[in-house]
Amino acid sequence: MRKYKILSICLLVVLFLAFIGCETFRFVSPYLLVLIGEYRQHADPAGSIAEYNLALRIDPQFVSAYCTRAVARIATKDFDGAIADLNRGIALDPKHACAFFQRGYAHHLKGDLDAAIADYTQALDLNPQTQPYVQPLDATVAGYGPFVEFWAHYNRGIARKAKGDPSGAVADYNAALQVDADDPLPYDARGLAKQAQGDLPGAIIDIGQAIELNRRFTGAFIDRGLAKYANRDNIGAISDFEAALALEPQNPWPYYDRGLARQTKGDSAGAIADFDQAIKLYPKWSDAFYYRGNAKEAGNDHLGAIADFSQAIALSPKWSQAYIERGLAKNSNSDVDGAIADYTRGIELNPKNSGGYVDRGVAVQFKGNIDAALADFSQAIKVKPDNAWAYLYHGDATRLKGDIDASIADFSHAIAIRPKWSIAYNRRGQARNDKGDYDGAIADYNTALELDPKDIVDYDNRGVAKNEKYDHSGAILDYDRAIQLEPKSPDPYNNRGIAREAIGDLDGATADYKQVLALDPNHASAWHNLGKIAVDKGDLAGAIADYDKSIQLAPKSAFPYKGRGIAEALMGNWTDALTDLRQGLKLSKSPADHSCLYIWFVRSQRGEADAATAELSAWLSQHRNPVPNTWVDAVGQYLVGSLDEPGLLAAAASEEAKYNTSAECSALFYAGTKHLLAGDKSAAASDFQKCLATDRKRDTEYLFAQASLKELGTLGQ
Repeated sequence: MRKYKILSICLLVVLFLAFIGCETFRFVSPYLLVLIGEYRQHADPAGSIAEYNLALRIDPQFVSAYCTRAVARIATKDFDGAIADLNRGIALDPKHACAFFQRGYAHHLKGDLDAAIADYTQALDLNPQTQPYVQPLDATVAGYGPFVEFWAHYNRGIARKAKGDPSGAVADYNAALQVDADDPLPYDARGLAKQAQGDLPGAIIDIGQAIELNRRFTGAFIDRGLAKYANRDNIGAISDFEAALALEPQNPWPYYDRGLARQTKGDSAGAIADFDQAIKLYPKWSDAFYYRGNAKEAGNDHLGAIADFSQAIALSPKWSQAYIERGLAKNSNSDVDGAIADYTRGIELNPKNSGGYVDRGVAVQFKGNIDAALADFSQAIKVKPDNAWAYLYHGDATRLKGDIDASIADFSHAIAIRPKWSIAYNRRGQARNDKGDYDGAIADYNTALELDPKDIVDYDNRGVAKNEKYDHSGAILDYDRAIQLEPKSPDPYNNRGIAREAIGDLDGATADYKQVLALDPNHASAWHNLGKIAVDKGDLAGAIADYDKSIQLAPKSAFPYKGRGIAEALMGNWTDALTDLRQGLKLSKSPADHSCLYIWFVRSQRGEADAATAELSAWLSQHRNPVPNTWVDAVGQYLVGSLDEPGLLAAAASEEAKYNTSAECSALFYAGTKHLLAGDKSAAASDFQKCLATDRKRDTEYLFAQASLKELGTLGQ
């Protein structure tokens, strides 16, 4: 206070001298007024402007008064007024380096980075180190030249980094350190610029040097923590954020940043606690609500996540990604329509949000609109051609549409974008399996397992492909490995049961299916598979009960209808069998489904041979083009009279040679059935006996032949 009293007395003296017209006033008063203004400016920058105004009334050519008034105006955020003062000062002294520096700073704060960089550059080009101290009041630290040179380089570095020129920024920070190697600020800023260049180790070293120079530099601890976080050192990042909190426990940023690191580390509860504290310190921080919502969603608190994303949206109504994330939380909470509405709003706010299209596509596909899903995935790819997820989901949708080749192409695109993405190899393997390319499928599963050796889905799917190749032992080994990795996953048990069935281990298969149901009593496939074993064991009533349960759980699955239809046919319940087989074929939509042949057999047993042949002929004409020359097609052509018996048997031999299938058993059964319909019971019985001699005891045609021989009274003869 004593200092300001003295200055006030000086001011009164100056005003008195001015009033009486003292000649000394003309020389002394402007400097005294600027001096008084500078002292006053620290506590009252707006009030200090009055002193500078008075000084300039006395001497309108006084450059220092313009410069110091500009500093006061910058402090009051009157950047345009500051720039006007500095323009006047520069007009009076075009070589005044400090004026260019200060104007650059005003432009910088105003957001005009290009003008700021130009002024900082002009200040440096004037070489402030060599300028004499003609106007010592311009210097706010000892040494006017070094002050301007240091801060011009430092500030230009900040502006260059903000303009996307981290290399230029690093060069400026290097120059600032040449002026003062003991100042921590350029080290910290250079570290941030190096981080922008992708040099995270260099960034961590530089920011560490800033901390060594000033152990109470909170911002440097935060910056180094963020660099460590970007370098995937979550533990080191958390340690730095905690050091920042020890220095400034009321600073919300270290809580926020530590929350991000904890969430990445998998500590959702710790992350939520940190975001809670950040929000407590800054209740209108939309980002903190957003990331707390992410942490809650990771902890399956969907309603809590929705509430946080809603708060983030309330604070930032045009934040596209907040809508997308809320949509994901709603989707997880089974509100698919609400999710779609949020995805749509997010896309409206940012039509280039590729992820938003992907998420909406997944939701509308879940609702059954595959075409709309494909449109969204296509748009996601158009917006961001390297979006691997968009290709992956596009491939899933085209696979559902039955376009397997297009699906494989989509998965291949995803792999080209992310060559080490095991999920994409798994999906392509499934598509190749659908196409019958079992070797290609196995190769993809092999690659997926090289990338992720503990993914049970890859073992499980590879087992399915091996099973299709009749490598049942190899399949069982894969299922064993999947079970070892995840003993509580039901699908590997179910698939191992199928492989055990194939090698005749019905008891082992039954044990596997029962284990599936112990883990998941609503596993429709396991009930279906138990029904098949019941058929094999002759327990047709038990089989029908199992198929009933499977249909109840999965009414849109073709397999249990087909299985129940076969069981009904073996019991002679032709009408029920026909209803189930037709429903199964309708749901299957596969041109390779044998159900069309079974329908022909059932109708022929009902005395509807001509109608059966007409129905089969119509079905073949509609379905044989997509997959010509399949075994189903060959048998169908034989049954409708377009292929003779030698041709059928030759096709069976070819099929057996290529695929090691049960084609011979199938051919002999249908040949026998046609002989029986023609009244040649002897030839029919002979063919049925040959069918049983193939020992394909689990094949449907084998069971039908067995039932036909029993009906003829020649079983076992």
